[in-house]
Formats: sequence, C-alpha cells, structure tokens
Amino acid sequence: MRLPTFTKDYNKFPIQYYPLNIHDYYFDESVKIPILDKKTKIVSMGSCFALHIASFLKKNKYNYLVGEKYYKYLTSADWDMVYNTTCMKQIFQYSFEEFNPIVRWWDRGKVMDDPFRRQITYPKGTEDEQFKKHIEASRSVLSNAEVIVLTLGLTETWRDKRDFATYWRPPPINLMDKKIHQFYVMTVDDCLSDLESIYKLLTKYNPKCKIILSVSPVALRATFRSDVDPVTANVYSKSTLRTAAGMFSDQYDNVFYFPSFEFVVFGFDNPYQKRDNMRIKKGVIETMMKFFERRYVK
Repeated sequence: MRLPTFTKDYNKFPIQYYPLNIHDYYFDESVKIPILDKKTKIVSMGSCFALHIASFLKKNKYNYLVGEKYYKYLTSADWDMVYNTTCMKQIFQYSFEEFNPIVRWWDRGKVMDDPFRRQITYPKGTEDEQFKKHIEASRSVLSNAEVIVLTLGLTETWRDKRDFATYWRPPPINLMDKKIHQFYVMTVDDCLSDLESIYKLLTKYNPKCKIILSVSPVALRATFRSDVDPVTANVYSKSTLRTAAGMFSDQYDNVFYFPSFEFVVFGFDNPYQKRDNMRIKKGVIETMMKFFERRYVK
C-alpha cells in the first residue's frame, strides 16, 4: 500500500525546505536585527575566530572598545584568546566582583604566568599590581559596551579539582599534579550555566548591553580524549557549544545567535587555507563579516 503524501498539507504552514545547494548567499535570509551602527560601543571576546571579528570592526571604523594593549593580539582588554565558556565567566567575575581561585599564578621563574588567560605573564613581583590595572581596563570595556560579541571555541578543559577553577591550557609539566589537576569535557549544562552567570553579571552592571553569540568554525587542533577520535571529539565540542548557544539565545530578547559556524562550514566548498581546518581563507572571513553587517547594522 502506497502511503499518501502530505506536501499540500505542509504548504499550509510557514515552513522552510532544506536547500538542495548551500552557498554563502543562502544565509542572507530576511532576518534583520538592526542593533548597532558605527557609533555603537562594541566589545568582543572568544577564540581565535573572535580576533577576525575584532580586526574587521577596527578596520572598518566601528567603535570597537580597547581598554589596554598588552599582548600582540587585538582584544578589548588583555584577555587574549578565550576558548571555553568557563574562562569567559571567570573574566566577567573578576572584572565585576571577585574570582579567588586557590592557585592564582603559576610560578615560571622570572615571570608569573596567569593560568586563566592565554600567554599572559608578568615579571615576578609585579603581578598583583599589573593585574589590578587589567581588572580596571576589563571592567571599563565590559561596563561601557553596548554590544558584546562572544565566540565559543571548545569544550575540552583543564581545571583544579578542588575549586573547579578552569585554565586556558593544561598545567605545565613541571607543575602537573594528578591529585589536583583534571582534564574535563564540558556538557551543554556546563556551558549554559556559565552563560547564565555572565548574563546575570551584565544584567547587574551593564543592563542595557546586548549579546551576540557565535560558535567558532575552526576545528580542534587536537584532542586530549582517548575514548574517541579527533573528528568525533570536534563534532561533540561544536555540537555542545551550538546547542548551548541556541538554548541561551532563545531565552532572552537581548541575546542573539549569529550563525558563523554554519556560514563557514556549510556555505563554502573549501573555506580553509590548509587541510587541518585551522585557518579560514581571508575571502571567506570578509564575506562572512559582510553578512554580519547586513544582519546587525542599522
């Protein structure tokens, strides 16, 4: 017996069919969210993909806030690249209130290494003073931002078992202690909890600020997991972040999801410079940022 088709019934509803071919222009749908212009105070934080966003905004004369310039990468403050949501949360915590981990610095001889920010070091003896200056700069840009762009990168983390303070990288070999340090793969609930904490702090200290969430299309360089292969680990990581970003943005009127991951991965036949999926072609980034403008700029 042949089952009847229900295409005509489907057409009575406002549905969208999955496209036979996906190219970059496919994402240029009628969705327009005009929340910023060239004068809007913008801050960005996140993985390496966030740097592309920052570079574009600066180059095209947007009002991208920069509170300090300590390291080589362009970020609104000396956060460097922030890969996971817990490290993001910790930045918001020490910027607005308090973040008091059991271990605050890694002693690397002549310098003190910040475990929670990528490649940020201070000469030994100056770390506390310099960190206070960083807190002031970080609080300033986060307090004054009208739009914050957060780019989520990965879910594989290393942390302190005692207080769950999460590092930007594994502890150095000479400091590694299996009784203290733990490799941890974040869940959707973990990511959602971090994003909720960030939102609460912004609601308290900068309630008019809007958030644009995105997921980095850059794949994991490697995985610390031994139970799955690197490709499966990457899909898990991106799926977890994408799910959390979608669930979080659906809850609030001032939080928006920008499909940078979908745009790059599905919109181009070969978007990466090399086969390792680590570097996105310049033209792809430029095309994506023009899409960003069409969606969000008044």
